[in-house]
Amino acid sequence: MRITLAFVALVLLLGACGGSAEPAVVVPTGAATAALATSATVTTAAVLPTSAPPAVSSDAPLTGPVIAFTVEDSYEDTSLGLFDTATGVYRDLPSTLGITPGTVSWFGGGCGLYVDGRLFDLRGNVVWTPDAAAEVGGAQDTQLSPDRAWLAHVVESGAAAGGGAARRDVEVVRLSPPFERFLLTGNGGGHPAALLWADATWLLYTDFDAAGIRQVYRADPAGGGREQLTAHTEPVGQINALALSPDGRRLAYGVRNVSAPPQPYTYSEADEGWVGIVDMDGEARQVRLPKLAGVELGRGLVWDAAGARLLVVGDSLPVGDDDPRHGRQVHWLAADGTVERSFYQADAPSGQIGWVSPLGDIDTLLFSSAADTYRYEAGALRRLEGAERPPLGMEVGRRPVGVLPAVVGFGGEAGCEL
Repeated sequence: MRITLAFVALVLLLGACGGSAEPAVVVPTGAATAALATSATVTTAAVLPTSAPPAVSSDAPLTGPVIAFTVEDSYEDTSLGLFDTATGVYRDLPSTLGITPGTVSWFGGGCGLYVDGRLFDLRGNVVWTPDAAAEVGGAQDTQLSPDRAWLAHVVESGAAAGGGAARRDVEVVRLSPPFERFLLTGNGGGHPAALLWADATWLLYTDFDAAGIRQVYRADPAGGGREQLTAHTEPVGQINALALSPDGRRLAYGVRNVSAPPQPYTYSEADEGWVGIVDMDGEARQVRLPKLAGVELGRGLVWDAAGARLLVVGDSLPVGDDDPRHGRQVHWLAADGTVERSFYQADAPSGQIGWVSPLGDIDTLLFSSAADTYRYEAGALRRLEGAERPPLGMEVGRRPVGVLPAVVGFGGEAGCEL
């Protein structure tokens, strides 16, 4: 298995107790195999423009779903903008000027945006910064706990236990006196895209175990508790995405075995990434998706509101353009690992998929393809027009360089409190 620990920081645009059993490999069969073979059924007649929603004032509260874009202006400065997919309102947040693409995350169920050590509300007001005495400096790639008591991030140093050029340790910083710092990892196996606060108590992260095999752990920085959530017996590559179901019963994680494939590339099944699903009662499974390189960094796994189904967004290995699984891949999984439906780049208009965002549920997506934006719903595509489309592109001074998908279940700005 060829493994590299290089962290890819850019999001591809336009082009989620105790030791568990060794995961069972889920191989799609029956209807799922047919779904993989034929992918989603796209209704050509559905790829038609429709009338735009009525105009809404940009000062009106966002009702959601809301997608956050990192945009670059004509001066190559970056900032955030919010697009309300229900009303067509686009809200620029000039106070976020200078943010680093790919470092922003939702906070408070979509009511805030945390980036570079600052918490913004949905109008761009800074509502929180850490006490200067915490000495967190430029807090890129940090994750703020829901109660704002801790920051978690990954620090690099010498050689890691599992191989590679550098250790990557997960450090947590207490944001109140006496501002202690603790390393949660012992063997240098952390990854910046695999940090997730499950709640105000538990942080999920990765590390190598005593045998040098990467696992997922959770720890309570305040109480000192630590638990291993996976029980891999064979080496795995990067774990670069974590997603906890809303009810806390299931953990999904993405594995990428080859981050920088050699060129020219010859396909090998051993290179394929996969998705792991762990039930907190001890059961675990691996879901293999043909020719998948891995899920999107940090954001490629989204549970539905019931925690019963999982959306997977990722990219293929660098197979040829004529391969029907080349490029972007989107899959819908049941919690038991069954592949319900798949949508490949070859299925999209112009044979291209850029950014992807779920909307109110994981069965409805907005995605970009070439210069257009489309809505995907149950296998049907619809090209968006007018105010339905996010106003992006250099012709309007907003070139998208990062996307933060909408939060499933966001209740609207009117109900937000930070």
